[in-house]
Amino acid sequence: MAIDNVLTISTNELFRDDPYMILGANIVPNGNMETSGGWLGKRNGSSSSLSIDTANQKASMFAYSTDPTIYSMEIYQDITYQQIEAHQIYFSWQSRVWNRENYASSAGSFNLCFYLDSAIYSITDSVPYLPHSTTYTPDEDDLWEQYDYIYTVPSAKSTFLFRTYTEQGLPYINQSTWSWQLRKVGGVDLTLLHGAGNEPDIAECRILYPDIYETPTTIKIEDTIKANILSDYSNGIITAKHNDIACLDVYNIDGDKVLDFSKGEILKVGDIVRIDKDNDGNSLLNKPDGSPRYFQIVERTFKKSGVPSLALKYREVK
Repeated sequence: MAIDNVLTISTNELFRDDPYMILGANIVPNGNMETSGGWLGKRNGSSSSLSIDTANQKASMFAYSTDPTIYSMEIYQDITYQQIEAHQIYFSWQSRVWNRENYASSAGSFNLCFYLDSAIYSITDSVPYLPHSTTYTPDEDDLWEQYDYIYTVPSAKSTFLFRTYTEQGLPYINQSTWSWQLRKVGGVDLTLLHGAGNEPDIAECRILYPDIYETPTTIKIEDTIKANILSDYSNGIITAKHNDIACLDVYNIDGDKVLDFSKGEILKVGDIVRIDKDNDGNSLLNKPDGSPRYFQIVERTFKKSGVPSLALKYREVK
């Protein structure tokens, strides 16, 4: 039997007592701005209304030219989420800021700060004033900047504050409407999904979770199981079982030992394996195109009757 590079997941991490288990869910309610709720706004530190454009899925705040004293704006949300100390949470979002006109052609910049559950900002940025002498409004997909960050929870608590802040630098642009907008906000608990010490880095997160903002905040495990069953049926997923496998060393497809039984290392639930018919790297089970089939171990029983052995159940990995 050959074993590929794997992420090991134990049974009690796959199935919990909570039927509303969060499994790869977005922890940010209304992160895709598809409804009018959840998000709050401030101008100059005081509560103020904001606008959510559900058609274009963005939250907006405005400082009007009739009130040039507005120098800062915030879009934020207090999220009900049970944080666990030392867990890593990946966040991603997009924001943009611009001035509709700049009659004085001031050369300053907007200062941007992003606070992830901390009084100290996690990310800062700067966007220059636009030099327009006439009223300007960008197209829907112009000027947006992408941001992301992996936040490590310092101590357990039941809420999370996601806060975005922007202010005019110096000189202020007086008599100019300016706008601060936010969209595509997502967050995922990496430690919950991948296990402590196995969390992906930020480059891997950008590949694994590009659209996390679209994911529901609560995923029922019963719905997940139903979806998996229907997907398996439609895609012809093969299941299999293997009884009385001797507990021996396990090698990868390059012939390198990856599990040493003398050290107590054995196959686990979650391991990805290929079942070979010999010791020369020939797969016992192949797809119609001739490529080998790979399986994930979904159940393991350890037995000892004279010699230690395993009984395994598999589910094909597409």
